[in-house]
Amino acid sequence: MKKKRKPKIKIKYGWLVLGVCFLALIQKEWKFEWIHNRAPTSDTEMRAYIDEYAQIAIKEREQHGIPASITLAQGLLESQAGRSALAIKTNNHFGIKCFLTTCPKGHCTNHPDDTHKDFFVIYKNPGESYRAHSKFLKKDRYLPLYQLAISDYKGWAFGLSKAGYATDTQYGQKLIRIIEKYQLYSLDR
Repeated sequence: MKKKRKPKIKIKYGWLVLGVCFLALIQKEWKFEWIHNRAPTSDTEMRAYIDEYAQIAIKEREQHGIPASITLAQGLLESQAGRSALAIKTNNHFGIKCFLTTCPKGHCTNHPDDTHKDFFVIYKNPGESYRAHSKFLKKDRYLPLYQLAISDYKGWAFGLSKAGYATDTQYGQKLIRIIEKYQLYSLDR
């Protein structure tokens, strides 16, 4: 009598189950970036971010002369509407990097950016990140932007891109799309 062969499918299924359990276990421990660093999944998340941070952006406009539409669009884009791993872990909504050679403990953290890791500033809360963003835009390379009208969000968007705020060559256009889609220009009146 021939010996019955066990179906190979059960073995493959067993390895699959084991693999999924392993990933679930290490994800809980290591918190994979690809799970937590996701783009906003809905218009609702974008609008919730706007509702939460619009008043802070307006306050920064009044104190520092930066269009609230620009500040909010950058926050939405850079932090993925507050859902990026960097925003969640460090309250850094603008991707502001740390360039100090020696940092006090808890000042910055190593985090992936583009193709390598950089050090990013840790903030106590998102409001502190918004204030730091306004101060950051007082650097010499951004000063020409303050000659533009507060309502010239397109000039600001392209100016930030030209001044090298981000490495993305489409950065200015992305800001403009966000501002126009969510009518953030109304915050600059």
